[in-house]
Amino acid sequence: MKKPISLLALDYGGVVVGFIQDEDLEAMSRLAGLDYPTFTERYWKHRSDFDRDRYTLDEYWQLVTGEKNPPVDALASLDLAGWSRVDRKIIRWAEGLKERGLKLALLSNMATPTYEALQKDEHWPTFFDYYIISGVLKVNKPDGAIYEHLIAVSDTKPSEILFIDDLMRNVQTAQAAGMHAIRYRGMDVLKCILKDEYPSLV
Repeated sequence: MKKPISLLALDYGGVVVGFIQDEDLEAMSRLAGLDYPTFTERYWKHRSDFDRDRYTLDEYWQLVTGEKNPPVDALASLDLAGWSRVDRKIIRWAEGLKERGLKLALLSNMATPTYEALQKDEHWPTFFDYYIISGVLKVNKPDGAIYEHLIAVSDTKPSEILFIDDLMRNVQTAQAAGMHAIRYRGMDVLKCILKDEYPSLV
């Protein structure tokens, strides 16, 4: 029998908010003056390093656009908007669990400038007890160090943590750290899994 879950950890992009859409990337590519394939290739090529703060905001957009003075503020604003469509279903579920006494953590690959902009503009829920951000830590999922940091700062046994992420590699490394983890494919699918495996969380 599984031990009770005392902490719920959620990924940001693809879980708390929907994944960025083609229309968002197209708008940024037009602003950058690049064709869509070139823009998206560069956007994703440098994103992982940006998310662990290897580049500043200016440096990232310089790499993406190939320009020395790109419209950083406008591009960052469009990018932020693309990552800000909150999944209301999972938020309502998480809020309900918090009311019942569970701790909540946000565990995300996210550059520090993005994290700071989201906090400033209040684009996301503020009910999390812990914010585990790759840019701040300089380490991305699926590196096991980011999960160990959550375990340490929350002072919670890994067997009492449930982590929700949309990428299987992140789910698998969380499980390797001793945590429970589920791949997110929408709230309806999640509820079905919870009913079978974690009925107390439904």
